[in-house]
Parts: sequence; C-alpha cells; structure tokens
Amino acid sequence: MKPMRWSERVDGGRKGGGIATSVLDAGRAHAAATRALGHWEVAVVVQKVRCAGESIKNLAEQTGEGRDVVTKLLKVGLDLLAGAPGMMGR
Repeated sequence: MKPMRWSERVDGGRKGGGIATSVLDAGRAHAAATRALGHWEVAVVVQKVRCAGESIKNLAEQTGEGRDVVTKLLKVGLDLLAGAPGMMGR
C-alpha cells in the first residue's frame, strides 16, 4: 500500500469539493446498463462474468444452473447491451 500525497486532490478537481465527475459518469453508465439488461438474473450474470471476471463454470456451480443456462443468460445480456442506445463504444 502506498500513502497518498497530501497535495493530491480526491475530488476530481471540482471547485468546492463534491463527487468527481468521472465517478458520477460511471454511476450513470452503470445505471443505464442495468436498465438495458432488464432482468436481474441477466444483469447478475453479465456483471459477474464481464465486470468481476468470474468464470461461467464457477457461476454455474454457485447458482446450481447448467453452464448452458449461464452462457445463454450472458449472451442475452450482451445482445441487450449491444442494442441499447449509447452503450456501443463504452
């Protein structure tokens, strides 16, 4: 672990403090992606496989579903994201 310099800003350079714009933008993008996915089961699979790097095999074992089911949920989720407005190129 490396200590942070006292002169380094943690507010993203905003005047008057507050939450950094990049953090707000990331939160908005996450909310938009979750809305595009529609169903919580699809959102969980996409988040765990694509964002957290979990394997389909491990996720199938955790949920008790077959790998083919988890794979299909991932495919549906990625197709939904690809077709959602504003999601391409992120």
